[in-house]
Amino acid sequence: MIRRLVSGRPAANPARYILDERYARGEVDRDEYERKRRDLQR
Repeated sequence: MIRRLVSGRPAANPARYILDERYARGEVDRDEYERKRRDLQR
């Protein structure tokens, strides 16, 4: 919890956080975002 407060990112799933950030910046389109998000949930 402290890590999230300090860094602004969730400690539990940093890969998902990075993916969300890339999608928000427009670096990945919706199809790629959804595909990668599903892969991360496995």
